[in-house]
Amino acid sequence: MDGLPEGPAPGPASRHARDGRLSSHCGPGGHPAQGGGGLGGARRRPHRRGVEGALFRNHGRGRPLVRFIKVVAVLFLKDFREELRRKEDVAASFLFALLSLVLFAFALDPTRVDLNETGSGLLWLVVLFAGSLFMSGSFRKETENGTLYALLLSPCDRGALYVGKFLLNFLFLLALEALLLLFAYLLLDFRVSDGLPALGAVWALVTFGYAAVGTLFSALLAQVRGGHVIFPILLFPILVPLVIAAATLTEQALSPGFSWGNQWLRLVGLFDILFFTASVFLFEFAVEE
Repeated sequence: MDGLPEGPAPGPASRHARDGRLSSHCGPGGHPAQGGGGLGGARRRPHRRGVEGALFRNHGRGRPLVRFIKVVAVLFLKDFREELRRKEDVAASFLFALLSLVLFAFALDPTRVDLNETGSGLLWLVVLFAGSLFMSGSFRKETENGTLYALLLSPCDRGALYVGKFLLNFLFLLALEALLLLFAYLLLDFRVSDGLPALGAVWALVTFGYAAVGTLFSALLAQVRGGHVIFPILLFPILVPLVIAAATLTEQALSPGFSWGNQWLRLVGLFDILFFTASVFLFEFAVEE
C-alpha cells in the first residue's frame, strides 16, 4: 500500500524457523498433533497423584503378594492420615470409654464387689460400645465423598481395601484398650500387672475377631440410611460368644496358672480365622450396590 514502508521479504531462514514452529504443534499435513508436542507427536500420559496414582503404580508390578501388601499399606496410611486430621470419631470413642469408667468407679463399691472378678466383663462392654462408635463410620466418609466408588474402580484387589480398613480399626481398638486398662488400674484398682503378657495376648486375639466382623458390617451398612444405628443391632448378637470368651479369658489371665491350651482360647482362635477369612472374600459383595 502507498505510504507504508515495506519490510524486507522473508528469507529462507525465517521461513524455515516458522515452519519449524508450526511442525512442533501440528502433525503430518498441518493438522494438530494428537496429545501435544514432543518427539514424534507422542501422546502424553496423564500424571496421577495421591492414592489413585499409588494404586495404579503398584498395579501389575512384582509378585501378587507384594502388590497386595503395597496396596494395603497405601490405603492404611491414607485412612490413618484422615483420622489424624479429623479426630471426631476417635475423640468420641475415647471420651465415651473414659466417662463409662468414671461412672463405674462411682457406682461400684469396692468393699462389697470384687472388681477383679466383675471388672473384666464391664471392661469388655465398654470396649464393645466405644469400638462400635468408631467402626460404624469406617466407610461412611468414603461413601459420602465418592472415594469408595473411585477405589472400587481402581485395578486393585477388593480384599486389599478390606484389609487396609481392618488394620486401622484393629490398631485403634488396641490403643483404646491400652488406655482403658490404664484408667481401670487407676480408678478401679484393677490388677492389670498380675498377668500382663497373658492379658495382652488374650485382648489382642479377641480384638482381632471384633475388628474383622466390625469392618465387614461397616462396609455392608455404609450405603444404608441410618446404618450407624443398625450397626450395633446386627453386630452384637454375632459377638456374644466372643465377648463371653473374652470375659472368661481375662479373668483367667489375671489369676495364677493360666493355661494357653484351654478351650476358650481355641474358640477365640477359631472365631478369628473363620470370620477374617470369610470377611476378606465377602467384602466384594458387601460393597456392591
